[in-house]
Amino acid sequence: MCEERVKHILLIFVFLFVFESSVYSQQAILFLERGTVKLMTPDNVTKIIREDFAKVSLKSGTRVHTGKDTSVKIKVRGKNQIIDLSSSAFFQLGRITKKLSSISLFEGKAKFKIRGKRTKKKKFLVRTVGAILGVKGTDFVVVTSATTTNLLTLSGVVTMAPSSMPDVEIEVLVNEVSSVERDTPPTEPVTVTPEVMKEIVNSDSPDAFENVEFGEELDANEVRQDNKDKKEKEEQQKEEEQKEEENEEKVPAEKSEEDSEKSPEDGVEPE
Repeated sequence: MCEERVKHILLIFVFLFVFESSVYSQQAILFLERGTVKLMTPDNVTKIIREDFAKVSLKSGTRVHTGKDTSVKIKVRGKNQIIDLSSSAFFQLGRITKKLSSISLFEGKAKFKIRGKRTKKKKFLVRTVGAILGVKGTDFVVVTSATTTNLLTLSGVVTMAPSSMPDVEIEVLVNEVSSVERDTPPTEPVTVTPEVMKEIVNSDSPDAFENVEFGEELDANEVRQDNKDKKEKEEQQKEEEQKEEENEEKVPAEKSEEDSEKSPEDGVEPE
């Protein structure tokens, strides 16, 4: 009787483990709005989906290749993070954790909506063939190829650096564009008109940035020095804030000690 109960409990634990592993391995949901999409799973299983409004779970490591006249929406499970893939895009879902989501865009165009509480640390990473983009909470558009990565920030701030020079990182603000050629520094961010922004957002082509006039290529050493100065300034500011907090806590404590040391004779008796 006791052995049967132990076996029963073990079976329950095995079932729960398998169920939990299955749920957590499904890191995102893909919605095919129109067109055709090809999925390649980490265990080398290939699926071709042509049914409009189809819904498919994605595991980390799954590669997604969209066809012509195709629109795909990918939602990261448990997070307010949505990726819109256009036609002829090649994408891979990376590692998804509580603190950080990571994806790769090898080719094509994608629009990203990363919501939630903004933090100082990056919570979403986009890797292309030639660049790394970091996000804290924002909307942005990326178009990439084997040699070039173009970025438009729609809201918030996006960081951008060449894959071969991750320390040459710049910030691209709202309504700004920047571009990275493989193994070269980014271009200086420049503001674009609402008309150009609309054209980039609405385009279904990898040539969405063809009418954009990008800034000049930045000097890698100057960017490094700027980032170093900025980091030192932030650290100094943080130390000053900590000292202010310590002083604010110290003053009430000293006052409390002074009050406790006073004798009854020190006070004035009311008449």
